[in-house]
Amino acid sequence: MVWGATDAQDKVVVDNLEKIAKELGLSMAQVSLAWMLSKPYITAPIVGSTSPKHIEEAVAALDIRLDPETIKALEAPYVPHIKTGAF
Repeated sequence: MVWGATDAQDKVVVDNLEKIAKELGLSMAQVSLAWMLSKPYITAPIVGSTSPKHIEEAVAALDIRLDPETIKALEAPYVPHIKTGAF
């Protein structure tokens, strides 16, 4: 199973995101989008939505500026994924 191979690594990243979002009083989606918007090399986010609330959160993320320490904390647990099988 290609995608399941990184579940443990991914859980650490998601749990960290959840902790930071709670500390900031924001949703995980807002913090994720704000992080993405801090990266000039990401030019085309793909945002999914199943409710108007999701769109409202995404739009609100445009006004969120994460400080460098928060960005560093968000990125700290990330481990690059290594391809382990054929797609």
